[in-house]
Amino acid sequence: YDWDIRADTTVWAGACESTFGCTAAEMGTWREWLGRVHPDDAAGLVAGVDRALADRTDLQMVYRFRHRSGRWIWIRDTSHLVFDESGAPERMIGFVVDVTDRVLAERERERQEDLFRRAAAVMNGMVWEWELGTDRVWRSPEGLRQVLGYETSELPGTPDAWRAIVHPDDLARVDFRELPPVLESEYRVRHRDGRWIIVWDRAVIDRGPGGTPRRLIGSTVDITERRLAADRGR
Repeated sequence: YDWDIRADTTVWAGACESTFGCTAAEMGTWREWLGRVHPDDAAGLVAGVDRALADRTDLQMVYRFRHRSGRWIWIRDTSHLVFDESGAPERMIGFVVDVTDRVLAERERERQEDLFRRAAAVMNGMVWEWELGTDRVWRSPEGLRQVLGYETSELPGTPDAWRAIVHPDDLARVDFRELPPVLESEYRVRHRDGRWIIVWDRAVIDRGPGGTPRRLIGSTVDITERRLAADRGR
C-alpha cells in the first residue's frame, strides 16, 4: 500500500480481496482502515503510527483486523516513511501480511506451556512435550530444576540430551520407538549434582489426521525416596 498522509488516500496493490475480503476502494482512507481494526488494538495502532511520524521511523505492528466475513484475522503491518523536500512525512509505503495461523499457533503454544507449568507444580514433577516430527523437546523449567537441578539452558531440548544423562544400564527403558498407547517407564537419571535418582515417566501419544503420531506429552517424577523406602521394607 501507499498512503498519502496529507490527502489521506491509500493506493493498494496485491491480494486485497483474498486477504481482507474487501476491495481496495473500501479501504481508501485511514479512518476506513482504522474502523476495521479490533477495538482493543485500535489505540495501540494509532499510537504506533503517531510515534513513527514523530520519531521519523519505520512501523511494524501486529494487530487484529475485521475480515469482510466478520471474523477477526491477525495481520503484520510493516511500513516505511517517505519525506518531502522539506523533510516532512509525506507518504507511508508498506505491506500487510495475514499472520493469523502463526499468531494462533503461538498463543496455543503459550496456553499449553502455562497448563504444563501448572500441572508440574501440582504433581511435584516435570512435564514435557516431545514433537516427533522435529525431535524438539520442551520441558517445564520449574520441573526440570526441581527434579534434576538443571536449568533449561544446561539441558538442550532434544531426546539425545536426555539420553546422555540416563544411566547406561537403563537406556533400553527410554526407547519409545514402538509407541504404545501409554508409555510408562522407571529408570535412573543423573542429577546435576552427580548422584543418580530414580524417576518414573508416563506419557501419552497425541495423534494427527490418519492416526499419525505427532508428539508425546508426559511427566517425570522423582521416586527415589519411595523406591528406597520400599526396598528397605522388604
